[in-house]
Amino acid sequence: FLSNDELLDILSETKDPRRVVPHLPKAFEAICGVRFRGKDEADQAKGGEMLDIICMVSGEGEVVDLSKDSTVEPDAERNRGSVERWLLEMESSMRVTLKQIGRDAITAYPNEERTKFVQSWTGMIVLAADCLYWTKDIEDAMKNRGVEGVKDMEKKMVSELAEIVEL
Repeated sequence: FLSNDELLDILSETKDPRRVVPHLPKAFEAICGVRFRGKDEADQAKGGEMLDIICMVSGEGEVVDLSKDSTVEPDAERNRGSVERWLLEMESSMRVTLKQIGRDAITAYPNEERTKFVQSWTGMIVLAADCLYWTKDIEDAMKNRGVEGVKDMEKKMVSELAEIVEL
């Protein structure tokens, strides 16, 4: 939730997107920060493409590169002076990016060991893929082998969880 003061602060920072970053966690759930194309203050001070947002960062420190198909360019001519426009670009880019990553993870899940999968993908993507495949595997086990199939799945899941705990 953004207070009136915070909203005014965001809207008043139309020239420098870096000053809006501290407010992002209240505007977008699970985003603690972003990374700009410019690696340091000197690069970012140049403006233009150096202020393009290329990554989002979670509170846990997970970094997700934004899709190259959906750029966020706060200092582009079309967005200059309109923080609300580039925030909409940010929202759109997050959706496109996570949809692509989610599809890739769901494709990769059955081909990777679970311990490797958990370490290779961001937390929320792992949870989503796990839920999808858990449901599919349990349904298949129930249809094909009934109670015995579910018991076998339980053994498999407990074994995989023990391997993850050992990490």
